[in-house]
Amino acid sequence: MVFFFQALEYSESHACLKVKLPRHLLLRSDPLSPPRPPPSDWSALDSAFAGVFVNKTTGGFVCPEMAISGDWKTLQSFLLTWHRNRATKKGEAQEEYPALKVRHTTVVHNC
Repeated sequence: MVFFFQALEYSESHACLKVKLPRHLLLRSDPLSPPRPPPSDWSALDSAFAGVFVNKTTGGFVCPEMAISGDWKTLQSFLLTWHRNRATKKGEAQEEYPALKVRHTTVVHNC
């Protein structure tokens, strides 16, 4: 698993790896969310990425700020598609991104 991440910038802790992925691509995998283009404002560049944490033992991943989770196979497929799409030339068709599991939650207030 670590070998695959050598092509990506990541940080590592005892239990997990953290990679930053473009929010607009993560949102694209949610069927309830319309596709959004990446931000073109350079000052918003840091907020254009979301942290994804990958458990080094199980391979499961979670993106808490976007409520996305899944297994290693799904994330690997997403990352490979992203890598291939980045290498396409202008005008070439890009691959469809695999769907990531979005956890839509509701907050219950007991007041």
